[in-house]
Amino acid sequence: MERAPTAIGKKMAILHPMKLIANISRVVFITLKKPLKWDRDGHLVQFIFVLAITRKDYLDTQKLFDFILFIQENRDLRHLLLKCGRPTEVMQIFRSSLFIER
Repeated sequence: MERAPTAIGKKMAILHPMKLIANISRVVFITLKKPLKWDRDGHLVQFIFVLAITRKDYLDTQKLFDFILFIQENRDLRHLLLKCGRPTEVMQIFRSSLFIER
């Protein structure tokens, strides 16, 4: 199985299959209380996006990657996400962040 680094900096990582094999598109977001050593290079990760994207939805993923980049570039937002105790709080932050002008 081919593997590639998935850490993208700022304690973030994106997990995804190498091919578009999903039957249904889904995104899972995970926050860790403490950073985890992610790879052999010693990258620390505290925010993980797990992506399963269908071939049909692939062309629409640019908005998702823009949003991930927005999180990566926004330290205050990352700190706010770490304070969340429930998935509903994370979703509320995500929804409100989508309306911030970038």
